[in-house]
Amino acid sequence: MLCKRFGTRKALARAQWGVIFLGAVMLGTCLVLSRMGRMDGQTIGFYLGAGSGMVTGGLVMRLEDRWRRRTPERAEQADRALGDERNQEINRRAQLQAGEVQMFALIAAMLVAWPLNKAVFWTAFALLWVYAFSYLGAYAYFWRKL
Repeated sequence: MLCKRFGTRKALARAQWGVIFLGAVMLGTCLVLSRMGRMDGQTIGFYLGAGSGMVTGGLVMRLEDRWRRRTPERAEQADRALGDERNQEINRRAQLQAGEVQMFALIAAMLVAWPLNKAVFWTAFALLWVYAFSYLGAYAYFWRKL
């Protein structure tokens, strides 16, 4: 069965397991570095929250996918929803809007961080460049591909 976003069910399952694995790595990193005394309280909280959220989110996605695939009717309905052009357009527009909001939030964070902490500023500045280069790369790729 073809999934428009990931290609096949196998690729979708790989992506779900990747989210679970990344969350487990974050939790393991938190455990090891906190035991060594190399993490402060805020960093531990971030790693615990992000890692457990990723593991939980990945497991929920896996369970939902398995529940959906148990009966042929639900599987067919899910595949039809994935292939629906309206759902794809809604997803595309939501991603575009989220990218624009993220860009302006990053610029605002840079302006706030400049007088407060230079390291945070340069990190946000580097993220801004990563965003710009990834956009240009994707634009060039799709320009040739489509």
